[in-house]
Order: sequence, then C-alpha cells, then structure tokens
Amino acid sequence: MRAGEPQGVSSEIGKGYEVSRDHVIPVTDQELRDLPLPTAKAIEIVAFIPLASIDPIRICA
Repeated sequence: MRAGEPQGVSSEIGKGYEVSRDHVIPVTDQELRDLPLPTAKAIEIVAFIPLASIDPIRICA
C-alpha cells in the first residue's frame, strides 16, 4: 500500500462532517446531492479590463 491511499475495506470508508476531534457525523451521498449549491447562481469577478481593449464584435448590442 502506498502513502496517501485509503486503508481498510471500502465498505468501511464513508463521508462525514468532523464536529470535533473525536466526533464525526456521517453524511450520505443522498444528503450531499440534496444540499443547495451556494455557487449555482453566482459568478466570481476575477478582474476588470478597459472597455477599449474589447473587440466591439464581442459586445452584444
């Protein structure tokens, strides 16, 4: 077994939310699918550029 690979039987591996160092709440795949995506209707603006640097053909009129 290589470093970084999960150890144990795959049926014993699951997902969970660590509340504290010794308390993990199990989370099912269905619960993850049912979560609303906070970024589903959001965009991230990375930078602004001068209007003159945009080809007028690219601007919808």
